[in-house]
Amino acid sequence: MVVTVVGYAAVLLISTGRRPSRATLVTGVAALAVAGIVTSLLPSSLSTVLQDANTGAGISTGVNPAINLGDDLRRGTSVDVLSYTSSSSAGEYLKLVDLVDFSGRRWSPAQVSLKAADTVTKLPPAPGISKSTRRSTESTKVSVSLLRSPYLPIPVPATKVVGVDQKWKYVDASGVTVRSTSESTPGLHYTVTSRPVNPTRAQIVKSLGDTPADLSAYTNVKGVPADIGTLAKKVTQGAANPFDAAVDLQDYFRDGDFTYSTTTPVREGYDGTGLDAIEVFLKRKSGYCVHFASAMAVMARTLGIPSRIAVGFLPGTQDPRTGAWTVTSDDLHTWPELYFQGLGWVPFEPTVGQGTTAAYLQQNGATASASPSASASPSTSDTPVPTATAAPSQLAVPTTSAAATSSAQAAGTSSTNSLPLGVAGLVVLILLALTPWWLRTSRRRRRLGSGPPDAALDSWREVVDSARDLGISADPGETPQVLAERFRALVAGSQDAEEAVDALLAAVQMERFGDSPAAASVHDAARVVLGGLRSHSSPAARARATLAPRSLFVEPRARPAQ
Repeated sequence: MVVTVVGYAAVLLISTGRRPSRATLVTGVAALAVAGIVTSLLPSSLSTVLQDANTGAGISTGVNPAINLGDDLRRGTSVDVLSYTSSSSAGEYLKLVDLVDFSGRRWSPAQVSLKAADTVTKLPPAPGISKSTRRSTESTKVSVSLLRSPYLPIPVPATKVVGVDQKWKYVDASGVTVRSTSESTPGLHYTVTSRPVNPTRAQIVKSLGDTPADLSAYTNVKGVPADIGTLAKKVTQGAANPFDAAVDLQDYFRDGDFTYSTTTPVREGYDGTGLDAIEVFLKRKSGYCVHFASAMAVMARTLGIPSRIAVGFLPGTQDPRTGAWTVTSDDLHTWPELYFQGLGWVPFEPTVGQGTTAAYLQQNGATASASPSASASPSTSDTPVPTATAAPSQLAVPTTSAAATSSAQAAGTSSTNSLPLGVAGLVVLILLALTPWWLRTSRRRRRLGSGPPDAALDSWREVVDSARDLGISADPGETPQVLAERFRALVAGSQDAEEAVDALLAAVQMERFGDSPAAASVHDAARVVLGGLRSHSSPAARARATLAPRSLFVEPRARPAQ
């Protein structure tokens, strides 16, 4: 019954190939309501269905994982992306890539070419670490499941990776991250040897030296608003040296009035890593890891401290029985790394309520995390550092007479409660049926309403996802040029759509590599492309795109173009 009616509603929604009108939507919802009245009388396990409806099949990072990080954290129900065992009792941060280049509008990885000789069986020494600095040696065995990435998640600084083929190469000696241009991570099992620093306070002070000249790219702060630099100086005015200044910056975010939220930046229009977003974030004091990491990295640069942003995963959650760690999509994370001669690239954790701080970063007033063995799960609401809740003994306990009265009332009204229960079941069924459509529509509206500096990239991501929803091959690993050629061929015959594809591609390239943000018309171009793709798709494809959009549920995999 429900399947039949949902199919009818689907036809109403997609038969014209255009966005459904209000009348069409009302008709579709009414049809679903009729089905709900019947099926609400039948036993079912809605919790499982709801979970399946909101759970995607893993995450895909692309070349710049920071671009979609916010969407991944707001995806709803988390999925397990990898697991590992480690000789470290505290778990491991697992890095994917370093974001080095900062244009003022976004952070991006350095442009490098992989060399055939740079295999991962023996990695180059991490730069800047003195021989006298105390270090530990750790072994980590990683099993990747639902993570699709050109980067290998590894603890750092790594010295050796065993278990992957020679198509995986280390990127460069400054960061020693691991990447492949032809392989991806699902199903990989490998072992990483790493040697993190664990210096004493005396070693920190003794080892601090002048910053090498070749790190000038990591101190670039062109165009930074004066108030950001002023705030950095104010926060660190009592620091005895650059390392203490860095710890002061970390403490400012973790111990101040900041709250963790994945929704506030979206709602208030500053969800990004550019200078405009950082400036608003420092005033609103609410955001998630990309905002905390970007702000601390930029503030460090204004103080002359080289910085970059690492993208990867929090340690995850440990199973006390087996000792194994599970990392989920909620553990996707960014954190700043600051360079100090003698210590190398030191990871910091400014994000309030997230992750842990190393013991040697707590010697200047920082406090340890409340639960270092497990990372906190991101929330989609404003979440200050948690306070204690009421003890169970403070909860009201009904007296015997009150319980008896309640039972009598329940007996007398049980017959009238059946209708509200049926209505509740109906509402749940309607919401369940419309959830994928609503989630996808909300994401489309957000992307096609975004402003600089990511208007073109947001529009492009929407076109790619919509193509996948329609069953068109659109792998995130393919270049925009390749995808644009495919889209142009699919809309051939529609001059407006073909020109819109060209305009959108040009805007994406300008936004990624140029100095000017895309014009507001880029969203209009995207809408024309979307209309062209839908009109050239079959009714069945439009039905699937509306009721079961692949971009929400199925991880993209490359396949021949249609």
